[in-house]
Amino acid sequence: MVIENTKSFIEFCNEIGIKDNIGKKTSSKFIKNSLEMQSFDTEKKLSFQSKRESISNFRKQMVSLDFNLRETATNCVFSDKNINSKLMIISGTPNKEEDKSGVPFSGQKGEFFNKIFSYIGQSKENFYISNLIFWRPPGDREPNIEEIGVCLTKIQELIKIINPKLLIIFGGFTARYLLKKNDPIAKLRGKVFTYEVGNLKIKSFIMHNLSFLTKNPSEKKNAWLDLCKLDEIIKES
Repeated sequence: MVIENTKSFIEFCNEIGIKDNIGKKTSSKFIKNSLEMQSFDTEKKLSFQSKRESISNFRKQMVSLDFNLRETATNCVFSDKNINSKLMIISGTPNKEEDKSGVPFSGQKGEFFNKIFSYIGQSKENFYISNLIFWRPPGDREPNIEEIGVCLTKIQELIKIINPKLLIIFGGFTARYLLKKNDPIAKLRGKVFTYEVGNLKIKSFIMHNLSFLTKNPSEKKNAWLDLCKLDEIIKES
């Protein structure tokens, strides 16, 4: 494992403990693309094409959805990266940078993700990334029950299309509504659950959301432990 040594742990702590370093380039010695897309046979190519078309159609529906949050947001922050990945990340609500770009985990959030995940040889390109809520609520308020209900049905449809082997859930808000887990995130993080939607039963792993980690560097030990465990889960998936 890339991260099982004291030197890496110390450097990891320094990285997430100093917010000014978020925009700096991550050292190449920690980058190992362990999940590069392999060449497809004919059957897999057809499956990939079908999935891409389904996502494209779904995206068009979301962009034109008659929904109150859509009226106040700049963009629909739908999804990004590797649609053929078996690893799907679901975060909570878009921030200002994501709302502006229309891309989840863009800007400093994406740079911070790549920085900490490089310690297990991963980057955004190895995941399919989405949000529970596709639109930024005005003033970054928490979505209300009606808004969550609409978005919950949509993310469930997207999960069915992607059909991942592992869901990585960022934050207590996402865990509460997607996995129906009401315990505080401090009790949920680092644990594995089973998410059921339709006929699918998907292994799910809960972590702190990235914005929490940037504001609470004292959690770097727990973030490290979660990454270690996630690394093992990914290798098993």
